[in-house]
Amino acid sequence: MATRKRSDRDPESDGRRQVVKGGLLAAAAALGFLPGCSEGEGDGTGKSDSAGSSAAPPGGGPPAMPGSQPAQPPGSSSGNAGGAPSAAGTGSAVGSAAGNGGSGNAAGASPGTGGDSGMMAEPTMPGAGTLPRGMLGKTGVSIPILGLGTSRLGQRGGTPNAADYDNMLTVFEAALDMGIEYIDTGAVYGRAEEALGELIPSRRDKIFLVTKLYADSRSQAQSLFERSLQRLKTDHVDLLHMHSVGERNIDTALSQDGAWTYINEQKAAGKTRFVGITGHSNPPNFTRMLATDQVDVLMTIMNFVDHSTYGFSRAVREDAVARGCGVMAMKVFGGTESVLQPGGGLANSDAPEPHPSNMELAFDASVLPDCMRFVKSLAGVTGMVVGINFIAELERNIQWAIETIPFSDTELDAIVKMGETMAPMWASRYG
Repeated sequence: MATRKRSDRDPESDGRRQVVKGGLLAAAAALGFLPGCSEGEGDGTGKSDSAGSSAAPPGGGPPAMPGSQPAQPPGSSSGNAGGAPSAAGTGSAVGSAAGNGGSGNAAGASPGTGGDSGMMAEPTMPGAGTLPRGMLGKTGVSIPILGLGTSRLGQRGGTPNAADYDNMLTVFEAALDMGIEYIDTGAVYGRAEEALGELIPSRRDKIFLVTKLYADSRSQAQSLFERSLQRLKTDHVDLLHMHSVGERNIDTALSQDGAWTYINEQKAAGKTRFVGITGHSNPPNFTRMLATDQVDVLMTIMNFVDHSTYGFSRAVREDAVARGCGVMAMKVFGGTESVLQPGGGLANSDAPEPHPSNMELAFDASVLPDCMRFVKSLAGVTGMVVGINFIAELERNIQWAIETIPFSDTELDAIVKMGETMAPMWASRYG
């Protein structure tokens, strides 16, 4: 397959991509979204000003790369409970809000000041290099704020290429070894459940296991769930979702012969500890489901571009939080479904090489840690589920989850405006 030029992938975003190479906040400033921190301003100390400018080392030069400063243990003087305010990612300004009263708190801190900032999490981080933990809403369960999404590798592992399946096993096992406990899979994720079934029996008590049922009716849901339990080699899961709620027939799902009724019966029978909903489109369907007050956990798309398309990170999140639901973010990096070819499906599943995230295509890879900062700035969000292709990605994402801190209110407003410039290209990509 011929490699497309970036300008072919996204002909309208070359200017945004060039300006973002200095970091997401620097790009927002250059585009006029973040007053007071345009290029050349500051006192030359490398410290951010009150507007949250992009951090740079003394004497100029690029911001620090990942790992340049270790995460600090609780009680350090930085004011960041989730790690050191280092710049994670080329040009990223992950530390620019450290000590800023409007920045909220780092992941692993209790909900902070600054209006909409502050991931819902426990007061302290266990120690340097350890993933912060958050309380999963009314479930009362504490989980590391980074969860493993298995769709990307599950779809690739379903190909005839045995190496893809072996890589999937390697990555899944490494994730568990590195402290990830929240494992998100699904009945329609290729061979992901099968691969997990090779690991779960010996680690079941260390895993918060999540699967999903893409079904409207009781009979569909029952068939899928029984197969999932068999594949996963367990007699129960911790969380059972009704998958892709935006595409569900809610009247059918809520009926006596519906999938949601069946899912709740599995909770009563001890086959799942909690029940939830996931999806990418049609927010009114989520509003109907949340109104049942039976939803324990919500997982949906949350990134600074889709914030201005479907808006799940706005009203739907607020509704779920008000009802005490645990809230998990997905598509933090924009997913791999092509935004240039709406309806094109999972570009990652049959590509010769794993497809880049939409954030990398639309902007630049330097925005990825700031995508985590955006999620950490949303009140009541427990954690984020991220799909992984390789161990190097896994290590990188764990480090970002530890080290990044929420945006200040001023920064958050600027990033949302930045996302609005790309939103028209992403709109309605999930139908």
